[in-house]
Amino acid sequence: MKMEQTNRTILFEEMNPNKPSLLTMIGDVKEQESLTDEKVQQIHKELEVQSFEQLIEKFEPGIYMYLNTSNCQAGFSYQRYQMEGYEISKITLDNKNSLLSAILELMDSKKNRQYLLRNFNYILSRLVPQNHRKSFFRKRKEFITLFQQKQTEKAKKVYESIIAKQNEGLFLLTIFLQEAYEIITEEKEENRKDRFIADTNTSNLITPIAISENLRKKQRYLSEGEQQEYIKFLEHVMEEQKPVHNKELLSCCMLLPTIKTKEQICEIQPVYEKYLEYYSNIIKMFWIQGKPLLEQLLGVKMFFEQYGEISEGMHPSLVVSNFSAKDILSMDARKRLQIYLETVNEKNYGENTLWYGIIPRIALSDYEKAKNLRERFQGTREKIQYPANTCQEVSALLQILAEYKIQTFVSPQVSDKTTFQWLKQHGMKDWQESLQEYEGLGKLEYVIPCYPNCMVIPKEQAQLRLGHSTAYDELTEQIRIQGEKKLWLDSLGVEASYIAAGLFAACQCPKYLHSKCKKNIDDKLPGVAYRITEENHALVTPTTMAREILNFPAELIEEIQRKGVGVVLIPCQGKVVVGTDRTLAYQKGITDEICHIQTLNYIQRVIRYVTQDYKENLIKQFFQNRAGNTKMQWMENQKSINSILKEGESMEYQIDEKNSTCTFTVMFEKSRKGETVRIAK
Repeated sequence: MKMEQTNRTILFEEMNPNKPSLLTMIGDVKEQESLTDEKVQQIHKELEVQSFEQLIEKFEPGIYMYLNTSNCQAGFSYQRYQMEGYEISKITLDNKNSLLSAILELMDSKKNRQYLLRNFNYILSRLVPQNHRKSFFRKRKEFITLFQQKQTEKAKKVYESIIAKQNEGLFLLTIFLQEAYEIITEEKEENRKDRFIADTNTSNLITPIAISENLRKKQRYLSEGEQQEYIKFLEHVMEEQKPVHNKELLSCCMLLPTIKTKEQICEIQPVYEKYLEYYSNIIKMFWIQGKPLLEQLLGVKMFFEQYGEISEGMHPSLVVSNFSAKDILSMDARKRLQIYLETVNEKNYGENTLWYGIIPRIALSDYEKAKNLRERFQGTREKIQYPANTCQEVSALLQILAEYKIQTFVSPQVSDKTTFQWLKQHGMKDWQESLQEYEGLGKLEYVIPCYPNCMVIPKEQAQLRLGHSTAYDELTEQIRIQGEKKLWLDSLGVEASYIAAGLFAACQCPKYLHSKCKKNIDDKLPGVAYRITEENHALVTPTTMAREILNFPAELIEEIQRKGVGVVLIPCQGKVVVGTDRTLAYQKGITDEICHIQTLNYIQRVIRYVTQDYKENLIKQFFQNRAGNTKMQWMENQKSINSILKEGESMEYQIDEKNSTCTFTVMFEKSRKGETVRIAK
C-alpha cells in the first residue's frame, strides 16, 4: 500500500485577516462529530497551497496605509476601514517588483556568496512604483511647457492625469524630499552641479547665490514674470480640481522646478524638514507593522524552496489556517479545530492526512508578559518588542495536534538571541531554558523545536538614509547642514521552523531523495524513515539557506550533537545543514528521533488502511510472512536509503483478546516504539 501524500503541513499563522480562516470556514460545530467531505474539500480549496505563488494569489497579503499629508498623520493596519480626511492605499506584498521581491533578490544574492547588502534605501524604495517617478517628471514637464505655450486647457488635462494616477502621499513625499534636498544643497556627485551655484566657505554651511547657466538653459526654466503667472495658474487649476488628498504636497512638487531665488530656497527649507520627519515616521510605523508579515511570507517562501523545482513528485502541501495560536484559547475554537483534525486524520485513508504542523513566533523565556506592542529606548537605537505566541497559547495548540499525531515544528521569533551568531557566542542556554516551559506537556515526541533562525537583513545593516537635516540661520542667511538623517530599523529573518518543516517535507518525496542521493532510493516508498543525520545525509540534503558565518567551533558542534534538542541548524562545508533531528522528548532523556516517530505513524496508518480499521483477522494476515504482502516487502527491502525498516530492524504485534486491543511494536536500531489500537472483530 502506498501513501500518496506524507508531507501535508498545517501552518498556524494569520496571513490576511480579511480572508476566511480555518475556524470561520468550519463554523458552528454543535452536535457534530466530523465534517462532511464537501466541507473538507471547500476548506482545502480556500486554504491549501502547493507553492508560494499560490499563497500570494489566494491570500493577497498586504498592509493598508492611512496618510493625511496635510497634518502629517499616518497609520497602518492589516484591515481596511474608513477614516475621514485620510488617503487609504494598500501596500501589496507580492513577488512582482515590490518590497518583497527586493528582499527575495537579496536572499538570492546571499546564496551566490554576494554577502554585502545593497543600500537599504534600495529595498524600501520598492514601496513606491518605479515607473510612476519617470511618468510624473514627464507629465510635470509637459504641464509647464503647455503653460508657457498658453495651451491652458491641454495643461489642465495633463494635471487631471497626474491627479488620477500619481496623487499618492508616499510617492509625492519621496519626490519632494529628493528634489528639495537637491535644491537646498549642492550635490557633490558627478554631473549634479547643474542646479545652483553655492558658496561653501565652510564644510557645513551653504549659501545659495544664483541659478547656474546649465539650469537656465533647461526648457522648464521660467522667467520671473512667468513664474508668478505659473503660481497663479497652478492655484487656479488645483482649486478647480479640488483634490481631496495631498493638496499642499502636490503643490510643492509642482512648484519645485520653478524655484530660482535665494529667498525661495530658504522658504522650502522648513517644509523639507517637516516632510523629512513625516517620512521617517511613516517608514518606522510601516516596518513595525510590516516586519511580522514579511517574515511570515519569507518563511512560506523558504518552506517551499527546500523542495526545489522537481516535477511530478510528492510536492509539499501547506494548509494555511489563517489564525494564530492565541485564537485557540477559547473552547469553541478548540472544538472546531478538533473536529477538523478528527475528520482529516482519523479516517481510514490518507488523502487529507496532516503529518506536520508549524507554529512560529514562540516567546523566549525572558519575553515580557504584556502582549501589546511597546517601545523602549536604549541610546539612539529604538527597540521594539513584537508580540509573540506565549507558552500557554502554544501548549494548548500542541496538545491538540499531538492527539492527532501531527509532528509540529516550533521556533522562536526573530531576535538577537535566535541567530547563528548568538548561538556561536553564547551556546544554546537561552533556547533550552525557554523549552523547559513545555516539559509538562504530554506526547513531547510530537514537538520539534527548531533553532537558530536565519537572518536576511541583520540589525546592523537595517539602516535607512533618508537625507540630510538642514536648518536656516537667519543671522547669517545661510542654510546649515546638520548631519545625515538616519533611521535604524529592526532585523528581518526567516524562522527555523519553516526551513526545517520544508526540508523534512521535501525528504518525504522519493524523487527529491533520488535527485540528491542518485542511487539506493526506493521510488515506491516515501521518506518517512530517511535518517537525515546519519552518514553524510545532512550534507547530501542540506537546506537552501545561505551560510551566515563560516563555521562553528568544534566544541560547539560536539555540544549540539550531544545536547541539541529538536532541529538545530549548523553551518558545515559552505552549507546550512541539520545538526540534530530529535524531538522535545529528548530533553527528558528519551532518544526519540523525528524519523522514528513518523515511521511509526506511517506503519500504523498503513496497517489501519490495509486492515480496514484494525479488523483482527486482517491484522493477522498483515503480519504473516507471505510473499507480496506489505510487511514482507518492507522486510525484503532494507538496504535502500528510504526503506521503512533498516537492516536489523523488525516489527511485531500482540493482540489482547480480553481488552480487544492490539499493540504494534517496531524495534529500531536504538529504541523500541509501540502503538496500541482498539481492534474490530
